[in-house]
Amino acid sequence: MLSGFLRVLCAIFAFFAVKGCLRNFRPAGVVSSGPDLREMSEVVLYFFAGDPHMRLAGVCTVLLCAAGLAMAQESDASIQGKIIALEKLWNQAYKSADTKALDSILDDSIVLINDDGSIQTKKEFLASVKASNAQEQQVAPEALKVNVHGNVAIASGVLRVKGVDGGKPYTRRERFVDTWLHKGENWVCIATNATPIH
Repeated sequence: MLSGFLRVLCAIFAFFAVKGCLRNFRPAGVVSSGPDLREMSEVVLYFFAGDPHMRLAGVCTVLLCAAGLAMAQESDASIQGKIIALEKLWNQAYKSADTKALDSILDDSIVLINDDGSIQTKKEFLASVKASNAQEQQVAPEALKVNVHGNVAIASGVLRVKGVDGGKPYTRRERFVDTWLHKGENWVCIATNATPIH
């Protein structure tokens, strides 16, 4: 919505620019052999020191574009915060085998690639979490970075998992990449990949 508004303002700005340029055109019937540097400089001066309407339109456009960029940066920061919160929720839900919470943040068509290279569907993954004999005592990211690309966010980092499996304690570290998509009103994970770190 903001970008559309800025496009309208830029169109208004362009209108005044064309208006200024027309005043500097040669009379009809006169053929120009190429750009005249003197005339070009006059047009540039017109943009910045001429018609007050032009100056006002130019200043407003620049300020609003700057404000739009600032808002976009704030939006990215907000999205990053949401993705980090979802990653924490995922870790906590996996630790406590909360399949309901996992179901809410994983897309139905998610592609899950496990640390052993196997691929699971969402249904298979939730079933494996529910039937797991492993007791996850700690699931925490050692590092987490989120890159935002419009309605897609990529979360990457290193995960440390500590737990007990069959009475034997274990610790493992994995490098992961999770792809999140803004779908409807929510962010859902559409792909995840984990690679063991030895």
